[in-house]
Amino acid sequence: MSRTYKVIDLRSTIIDPEPMMVTASTPEEAVRLQLDLELVRAGERGDLLARVYWTERSGVTNMVRLYRRVRGTA
Repeated sequence: MSRTYKVIDLRSTIIDPEPMMVTASTPEEAVRLQLDLELVRAGERGDLLARVYWTERSGVTNMVRLYRRVRGTA
């Protein structure tokens, strides 16, 4: 099921006030489509590259943090 995600690019010290909106199946796919990055949901603070938001039909907003994949991990 596709959703509209709001992607916040954290690679720069200046965060763009206009978030990027993209339709995708998962937050990871949204980042891949928008930023051309393969990110994962677990990592260390220094590897944080994006936050992704979406709103459920019930009105609840969700957010995940996505991190750079560490070498040697699946």
